Amino acid sequence: GVCPVCKAVGWGDPHIITFDGVSYDVHVKGELTFLKSLGARDFTIQARTAIVANHPKGPAVTTGVVVKETGQPTIQVSLGSSSNSELATMFGQCPVQLFVNGVATDIDAGTGLTDATVQVKGKRIVVEYVNTQIRLDMNVRVWRNTCHFSVTYFLADCPCDGTLVGILGQPDGDWKNDWHEHDGTAVTIPASRRDRRGKKAYDYSLTWCLTEAESEFTYEPTMSHADHDFCSGTKGDDNFDLDIDQIIAETTPEVINKCTTEGELDEGCVFDCNFLGDEACDEFIDIVQNTATAEITVITDGPTSGPTPGPTSGPTSGPTLDPTAGPTSPPTTAPEPAPTPIIVPSLPDVPNSPDPYALSDLVDSAGSQGDPHFKTWRNEHFEYHGQCDLVLAKDPKFAEGLGLDVQIRTKLVRFWSYIKNAAIRIGNDVFEVEGDAEGAVELRYWMNMEFQGPLETIGGFPIIFNSRENNANKKIIQIDLSSKYPGAMIEIQVWKEFVKVDFKNPTFEAFGNAVGMLGDFKSGKTLARDGFTEIDDFHKLGNEWQVLPADLMLFHKAERPQFPKKCIEPEDPRGERRRRLDESSVSAEDAEKACASLTDELDRKDCVYDIIATQDMAMAGVY
Repeated sequence: GVCPVCKAVGWGDPHIITFDGVSYDVHVKGELTFLKSLGARDFTIQARTAIVANHPKGPAVTTGVVVKETGQPTIQVSLGSSSNSELATMFGQCPVQLFVNGVATDIDAGTGLTDATVQVKGKRIVVEYVNTQIRLDMNVRVWRNTCHFSVTYFLADCPCDGTLVGILGQPDGDWKNDWHEHDGTAVTIPASRRDRRGKKAYDYSLTWCLTEAESEFTYEPTMSHADHDFCSGTKGDDNFDLDIDQIIAETTPEVINKCTTEGELDEGCVFDCNFLGDEACDEFIDIVQNTATAEITVITDGPTSGPTPGPTSGPTSGPTLDPTAGPTSPPTTAPEPAPTPIIVPSLPDVPNSPDPYALSDLVDSAGSQGDPHFKTWRNEHFEYHGQCDLVLAKDPKFAEGLGLDVQIRTKLVRFWSYIKNAAIRIGNDVFEVEGDAEGAVELRYWMNMEFQGPLETIGGFPIIFNSRENNANKKIIQIDLSSKYPGAMIEIQVWKEFVKVDFKNPTFEAFGNAVGMLGDFKSGKTLARDGFTEIDDFHKLGNEWQVLPADLMLFHKAERPQFPKKCIEPEDPRGERRRRLDESSVSAEDAEKACASLTDELDRKDCVYDIIATQDMAMAGVY
């Protein structure tokens, strides 16, 4: 199969979160296979790690990455030995070199190519392959006067069939095979996070060390593979010097508290906070707490030998568009033996001649807005006030297989919340919009993870920007689907910090397979992910449709909470709302007047609630 986007992260000493969410540490020093293809495709991503100088425990950090594929330019970004290294550009105190097909190139000037580009902004370097849809987002860091890179790896056209292997795992939706042999055969992943930070992870990482013949790196004059290799063969056997128990025993209570989340201590965090400094400590906490990871459990039947078909029984982070993936009730955080997976058959396609009765229930729009209020495909209105990322709608069959994902990010304010970001994926393009409390003239948006990047189409459909002459705070963005579905449109409105998403003129042809917070398009019911269980409790519905690792979070950065952490709920929202209505300085009568122009009775009700909750008469502008 092909997944829309696969994402893995490597940072620090270095810590890894694989494509399927396995978190572990790679302390070996040398050149390693981070990813390679098993098939006919000659593709690899290799990384170089080096010791942190003058460090009592000798951790490793990433100092170079090279991408090679037959028929494509070979791009290498690596740290030079000094500021005098050939065509090195200084990022603060760090000399960074770019090699294109083995030739040193000025990184500020880019590659000079169209099929592979390198862009620099501040201390951020983005390597992108246009044809193969590979993107490396690199940041230059300094700890203990040692320069290194933190890297996020994106594969937009990602084969999720087990044909990619390496340190970054097998991107197939199953965490259980993210540790594996070179042929893809799974090996057991320790259930203990401490083991995944220590010697067992080190020994596993050694298997990916590269010999000189295997390395794709270009070296500076007078240097060779031997100057960087401390792990191939038997070189790495005696290089591990981490006593995690001793490190924890010598750690201050402040660090222990800082590195404890939901009652569990993360040893990797302790390591960074103790030995690499405050900046490394803060980066670790930010990435780990805001990146979806798999819950590693004891596998009683032994490791799998390859990708597992159908939904897996535990949390996964492999990107898949299967609407049956994920739990039908909020998951628990305590490790449990994995239950037997239930294979749910996929739902049938929408018929070409839909049921006339169902058509009569359809509305001219469906979506989410404000407090936030949700309007289903059948014009049912409900509210959900949790803070998290939510699947508003998804349809893997949209536009003959291009696929559609619409996700929203909500923010909690006392007893109510609002939509602060919306992200839409069509095909390989991802468009994200964020509200702005200051009501700035410029729209805050990201196109394919690039802030205010070039923007004309998404998945081949035109994007149109509009604004209201009588309302400078409102910005309107329309995705015109009429070339494929006449009259259909996805409209995003931004009013100050509030974001609204509307599906205009929704038809069976356009959204007939859609599922998510807006309900099941076919039946009009608010269904669970299994496609059968109907959920009338909208608190449970929100938790059911929290973005899972398998949904692939579309936003340009992660924010808390991320699964497996649950959505953050307000305390007694109904009671608080009643008290707020009683104590309000804006009367219900005034709010009703401000919303009087709305023709839909339920929209007027939502508008009134929003004005009362925010104490802002101008909230009527959202509608």
